[in-house]
Amino acid sequence: AILGLDSITSDISLKTIGNHTLQAGWQWQELTAQVYLNMKLEPSTKEDAMLQGFTSTGIQEQVVLEVGLNQIEILASALLLLEEELLGQLELGSLLQSSQGLMDCLLGV
Repeated sequence: AILGLDSITSDISLKTIGNHTLQAGWQWQELTAQVYLNMKLEPSTKEDAMLQGFTSTGIQEQVVLEVGLNQIEILASALLLLEEELLGQLELGSLLQSSQGLMDCLLGV
């Protein structure tokens, strides 16, 4: 489980940092990751074993590992390259009227 996603302290900022590069940033006050583990120790037939014999049902333990981080800032940048000549030749009408329908795809229909 990830806790603290609601502790975001800034709006998602999207800015241009180069001619073809966009950058998005997020900041959280605190994030915590929890991992739940169930461990089972079963009896052994070996003489030096901690649990011996078939009459023992074994030992079960539940463990929670928790890691927390404070004041987290994540920046992600994306380089967008477009060939302007091909972009100018793109016919949007044919995309909207195609058999697979761009609008159907975007709307999840």
